[in-house]
Amino acid sequence: MNEQIVKRTQRDAVVYMPKPASAGAGDLVIHEGAITTIIKRVALNVKGVSRFAGNTFIDNIAEIVRSKKMQDRSIVLKVNNGSLVIEMALYTVWGAALPKVAADVKTAVAQAITSMTDIPVCKINVNFRGMDEEPAAEHTAVEEQGE
Repeated sequence: MNEQIVKRTQRDAVVYMPKPASAGAGDLVIHEGAITTIIKRVALNVKGVSRFAGNTFIDNIAEIVRSKKMQDRSIVLKVNNGSLVIEMALYTVWGAALPKVAADVKTAVAQAITSMTDIPVCKINVNFRGMDEEPAAEHTAVEEQGE
């Protein structure tokens, strides 16, 4: 297998990774949106996670101008020495053990990203912004829609 190169372009916010030599010529390009979709789906299926956090004022403005979804702004991807650094902001369900939820999210997300993209994950930061009494309605809708 060729050495993997993971980088982020300023303009396109894209993660690149060359294909293995056995797969033929050309590059595999994995956009940031594909990675954030994986993160969203996996994190929302971890017991104790209610929803992704957002800034209400900024989210309202972004929705007016049809900007990125709130969940996408709650996930930040960086590249560090060819590996991904992921930062996410979440709400939990009231009563959840925060260290356990964070550990479960980190494990599940790292495994999913690595197995689905073959891009190594070196660090995942989980920031809890608050707690909900029950899982958010968007959490249930995401599970039902499969996104």
